[in-house]
Amino acid sequence: MKKLLPVLIATTLLLTGCGQANNAAQFGKKRISQADIQTSINQIMDERSKVDTTSMNLATGSDLNQNVLRLYLISDVLQSIAKERGFDITKGQIDATRSKLIDQVGGNENLQVALVSANLASRDFNRYIRTLLISQALQDAIVKAKAGDPGTVMHQLVTEKLQKLGVKINPRYGNWDFQNGDLVSFDPAGSAL
Repeated sequence: MKKLLPVLIATTLLLTGCGQANNAAQFGKKRISQADIQTSINQIMDERSKVDTTSMNLATGSDLNQNVLRLYLISDVLQSIAKERGFDITKGQIDATRSKLIDQVGGNENLQVALVSANLASRDFNRYIRTLLISQALQDAIVKAKAGDPGTVMHQLVTEKLQKLGVKINPRYGNWDFQNGDLVSFDPAGSAL
């Protein structure tokens, strides 16, 4: 029993690494639930079954889990940054961009195929659009302020925000790599191997 206790404690700490075991990620007070991530994954898988995916490069397994969590995490972080900077994206902007994107893929009849190809659940399409619009607005502000390369500055903004708020990722989904500013696979052995 004495040998088992440290293993149980370590396992409990690993499973609750992001605050609560039912969270996929947390930064500051913002929590992203595993249920939300799983609902999107389930919808992606359901939507894939309705189209021909033969020539598509589709994420699966842990890659798909990370893709969905990455969208949620980056979306929420950018929204937080935008709010701090005093701007928000309106429903009208989202609707206009949605119409434009639907036209670009050839109409509503092709939208489902485009979303499947992009590994994106239809429930997350507006989240994706909001993220695009916030990203563009931030990049425009960076260019206007002559603050440097927009891509580099955006990367710094996201990384600094997550460092400041203390991002915690459920090990099921990986780790946040601050150097590269991305979600990476969890390595349980760490640098031991």
